[in-house]
Amino acid sequence: KDVARSWPFWGEGLVCLFHLPPFCTFTIGTQQLDNWVLYQGESLCALINTLRVYLLCRVFLHASMRGFYKGGSAEAFTYRFAIKLAFRGRNALYSCSALWGFMLLFLANWYRIAEYSACSFPSTVHSGCQQESALNWTLYGSPVPQNTVNHFANALWLIFVTSTTVGYGDVSPVTHAGRFVCVMAALSGVSIASLMTASLNNAIRWDRGEEQALHMLRRRRAQLDIHEKAATFIALWWRRKLVKKEDRQAHKARLRRVRAEFQELKKIAREGLDTGIHNTSSMLSGALTLIKDIHELLDLQEEEDAADIEEEAKGGFPA
Repeated sequence: KDVARSWPFWGEGLVCLFHLPPFCTFTIGTQQLDNWVLYQGESLCALINTLRVYLLCRVFLHASMRGFYKGGSAEAFTYRFAIKLAFRGRNALYSCSALWGFMLLFLANWYRIAEYSACSFPSTVHSGCQQESALNWTLYGSPVPQNTVNHFANALWLIFVTSTTVGYGDVSPVTHAGRFVCVMAALSGVSIASLMTASLNNAIRWDRGEEQALHMLRRRRAQLDIHEKAATFIALWWRRKLVKKEDRQAHKARLRRVRAEFQELKKIAREGLDTGIHNTSSMLSGALTLIKDIHELLDLQEEEDAADIEEEAKGGFPA
């Protein structure tokens, strides 16, 4: 009784058990836009039978959960959990690519069925096929060729350009059913592109080991650059007395900028010691010794700046 009252059971039965009986056929003719289109019963039933691809979801679920549970309860491992697992981490790029390829093939088949009129079949005998709108197709008054999707590759191309929101216009739908398929392709393409963007962002994100290597490179670069900044600062400090009076302010501004860069490099160079990563190389020990020596020059420079400010406030000129 519980199974019989379940609507998924009847929905699955309708999709899996629906077949056109042997030696039976029918046709449905509809006026779509400016054209009269005839659909064969076999084509419509084949379209409904393609819905059975949802059975691949079960294969996808069991493949995703392989190795997670053996002989235990698997109630927590639902389709929602499997989808989140597939679209997280570096494997998300492969999942998005596979989903996009499957969507292209699936909707291209639907589009080909929606845009193909059964009046093109030599064995079709229907009074509606003799109408002018069935023989000569038009779109907004302009003549268009019938059955532009004789080849599956044309339908695949249209679904691809529609899913990427490009739309070249070389192939366009001329029926309501074809437009509906293109709308599904556009919405699916935007959704998959969003998933692919998020997965690509996760794929290029640094992991813990890469972040440690990046910090190590930054400390190494700071240890190499700190000698150059220290030499530049010392040279500017000793040349401060030789600078002309009109260039003294620019010289002091450059000295402050070099000092700020030196302080930043010093902070980066000491990260290894602050985080407990001790480097016994001679370069680090030399850099730390140089930092201690430069502190004296920094203090002297700060005293001179304070003295210059006091003299300027009194109306005099800095020495």
